[in-house]
Amino acid sequence: MKKNTVAMMLRSKRIGLFITLTIIFGILVSGCTIKHDYIWAEYKINADRISTSDAFIKKDSVSLINVQPNDDQYLIAHLGPHKYYGSLNQLTEAIVKQLKKELRKHNITVSPGASKTIELKVVKTDFIRGVWKVRANLDVNLKTGNNYTKNIFASNSTPTTADQAFDGAVALTVIDILNNPDILAYLQE
Repeated sequence: MKKNTVAMMLRSKRIGLFITLTIIFGILVSGCTIKHDYIWAEYKINADRISTSDAFIKKDSVSLINVQPNDDQYLIAHLGPHKYYGSLNQLTEAIVKQLKKELRKHNITVSPGASKTIELKVVKTDFIRGVWKVRANLDVNLKTGNNYTKNIFASNSTPTTADQAFDGAVALTVIDILNNPDILAYLQE
């Protein structure tokens, strides 16, 4: 009778341990996600990455316009337990802010009422997890006031966070814009 009691106690402890581990595993898998809202932080652009064109000599003002109306928050990246949410409008606004800052460094006034305009719109994002790095991709539509259009694809990889991957893609978009001869010619008109 003692053997049966000991066997039952051991069996009961194993079942209890199994149930406890199952509950802990369930909590870890389902309840430990961390939500992050994407907030743009400037990714510094070195001066040697931007053209030294004559476009920066003429100091006309330009209006930068975010034409992406979609401000719906959606999952832009998922990395382990971290989920990053943002919108196409928000990413477009990040490009507008960084482009404005770079133009001002070159003494070009950015003004909402300017006769020259650059319209920007992020139309698609993508996030890829790698073994050692993550990659953020942006597809951006650009249109100038003289009807020049360009689709810009920016891709940035980093060993850090999703936020920094997207911040880098924003900076690469700005670098592409400021090195584009057609856009620089438009600014020089």
